Amino acid sequence: LSDWSSDVCSSDLDTVVVDDWPPGQTGWAVILSSKSQSQFQEADADAIADEAMAAGVPLVGVLDSSQFPSLNPGYWAVFSGPYASEAEAEAAATTIRGQGYPDAYPREVQP
Repeated sequence: LSDWSSDVCSSDLDTVVVDDWPPGQTGWAVILSSKSQSQFQEADADAIADEAMAAGVPLVGVLDSSQFPSLNPGYWAVFSGPYASEAEAEAAATTIRGQGYPDAYPREVQP
């Protein structure tokens, strides 16, 4: 879990949940889904995150893309991560695509 282990809510790697992106940290995420904040509430993104966790996706969280300059603003992003490198995130994305998220893609997240 690299430097962010203190932000993890569960120590069981099969059910790890990340509440939020670790404050001030740059890293890589796999974006499972992003929904416009003008059409969806955070609760809608939370429901997608719950579904992802039930499907076995690790390290699931929701972030407000407007808080991160490296992301397009105005979206609730359901993610898996953080991952330490692009290669690690790409490997995770490959696995996550097979878990029912065919459009999952890696993205660097910078505060």
